[in-house]
Amino acid sequence: VEGHGVGSLFVGPGSELRPAHERRVLIQTMLPRAGLLVILLIGLMSLQVWFTRRSETAYLVFAVSALFWFAFDIQYVYDISSDSASAKWLATVVDSALTWALAGLYVFVLRIEHRKEIWTERLLVGYASFVSLITMPIWSWQTNAFLLQHYGDLILLIFVASRISYFAVLSRRTETQILAFSAWGLIVIGSHDLLYLAG
Repeated sequence: VEGHGVGSLFVGPGSELRPAHERRVLIQTMLPRAGLLVILLIGLMSLQVWFTRRSETAYLVFAVSALFWFAFDIQYVYDISSDSASAKWLATVVDSALTWALAGLYVFVLRIEHRKEIWTERLLVGYASFVSLITMPIWSWQTNAFLLQHYGDLILLIFVASRISYFAVLSRRTETQILAFSAWGLIVIGSHDLLYLAG
């Protein structure tokens, strides 16, 4: 039997199994939903701050990035593994959201570090637009496009993590160091997922 949706089986008296069941519901159901809500609320708060400080675009970039992370994390709450048309479109949105979120992460760091890399930003937007287009379920190459996107996102993530680490060493800002550490953590997770997808 193959499939990530097959749960483990617990056998025994209900009173003894109830705590294990409640832990599973908390970890697999409640925490992901709470995480989605937190991401959305932080993004909305950042947007509200930007409305009062229009010159500080880091808040706007953070709000938009939070929206993309929200879209990406929907996969932990809703099943996108079925073959229905709606699930395929949702999977496209989820995978494309990661590409946009990585681009947003880098642009956000550029803003808080007060750096300008106009061409890099344009290339990131171009790449994210391109992969969003080619992974739509209207094409016959969607599966191959998804694999290409995952490899491309891993390369993008390595670039983003390397550059953020470079900025963190130069500026010694705590927030940039935390973002660099998080980006390298995403590389470990992304590599694992890519190895799983590649079989």
